[in-house]
Amino acid sequence: MEKTFVNAVGHFAAYTGNHRPPAPVTPVLDAEVRRLATRDDAGRLVCRPDAGLARRLHDCARSY
Repeated sequence: MEKTFVNAVGHFAAYTGNHRPPAPVTPVLDAEVRRLATRDDAGRLVCRPDAGLARRLHDCARSY
């Protein structure tokens, strides 16, 4: 199942990269991605996000 998810994300990223202009990376978005990349979730690929993640990402989208 994990391999299927990774493949689907790869296909989505490739499609988006070919059909949408890149969005600017704001400092807030950059910080959030870095925080998630260094988060320890016992080796799980997909984990339950913390409660503030949706709010922070929404704030990034509004600033764009």
